[in-house]
Amino acid sequence: NKLLGIPVYYDGAIMDVRKYNILKIPKVPKLLADEGAQSGYVIPYDIWKHSKETRYILEGEKDMMLARELGLNAITLTRGAGAKVNDYVINAFKDKDVIICYDNDEAGRSGMDKLYLQLRNVAKKVQYINIGDVVKETKEDFYFIRGGFLSQHMPEIIYIQL
Repeated sequence: NKLLGIPVYYDGAIMDVRKYNILKIPKVPKLLADEGAQSGYVIPYDIWKHSKETRYILEGEKDMMLARELGLNAITLTRGAGAKVNDYVINAFKDKDVIICYDNDEAGRSGMDKLYLQLRNVAKKVQYINIGDVVKETKEDFYFIRGGFLSQHMPEIIYIQL
């Protein structure tokens, strides 16, 4: 079919395949997951889990992929802004530096707060980037790709927050 498949690996096993409707096919949801797939997996877990770099948690596969392309140790969680890290992957955050950067909408702000509360007693350091400090209007999506937001503002955002 005409959806972009994004596999979700956990220690070499495929736990889910996220199917993204990049062509915006009518009557097809924006994102589909395998039936029964558990939420809170890290994408891309297997290439990320042993990294010593700061971990950037972004809301959504598109933002994560672009941030990785630009050199950040970026991840996203399965099942959207409201997802919490599941029990399988939570220990990979132990004693790590984490920066959360979610969309500038209610779901993003709420999800960022919940994730911060979950990780603050696991990770060595948890911070969040409030993109509302830079992007004043609320948008449905962060849209790194459409507006070039990350490449234009990430150094400014990191400087403001850190």
